[in-house]
Amino acid sequence: AALIAQGNTKVLAARFHDAKFFYAEDRKQQLADHGKALEGMRWIRGGGTMADKARRIGDLAASLSGLLGSDVDIARTAGQLCKADLATQMVGEFPELQGHVGQLLAAQQGQPEAVALAIEEHYLPRHATDQLPTSAAGRATALADRIDTLTGCFSLGLKPKGSADPLGLRRSANGLLSILRSAGVRTPLAELWSLSE
Repeated sequence: AALIAQGNTKVLAARFHDAKFFYAEDRKQQLADHGKALEGMRWIRGGGTMADKARRIGDLAASLSGLLGSDVDIARTAGQLCKADLATQMVGEFPELQGHVGQLLAAQQGQPEAVALAIEEHYLPRHATDQLPTSAAGRATALADRIDTLTGCFSLGLKPKGSADPLGLRRSANGLLSILRSAGVRTPLAELWSLSE
């Protein structure tokens, strides 16, 4: 047991050292500059790049802001930056930290607290029992991301089949409905969909 513990300690120490290095390197660049690398990352075949998706999320989040009580500029900025940390070394090595790394970098680089929080919250809920976004901008950005994903995938003919849902579209739809319900939004879904056109 002692030998196993010693081995695990070495592995963990190395991982923490890596994380410290990656995070220090990532902090040398503005979050928006990390986001420029999204131009070279494809979202899905036929759906453009992650940079295209981030721009759409920003525009849609701004359109939804009035419905959710968020400041338009906060929602737009959060949407535009919400995927930028995907291009960081930290998220490249530790993908489960996407959103959290963006929130940390945004806060440390002078973005408003509401923008930083929305960047992290836009991934919520990740699963059926997960918490929901707590801020208006977080809700707007989370809804924008899901609406963009659903409309983009369905327009390309990428629909869930039976138990196969590799793009997590059912999860996106369930998350969208949960956010709308928690925010008390009664707007017809067709009207929300029209904002993404």
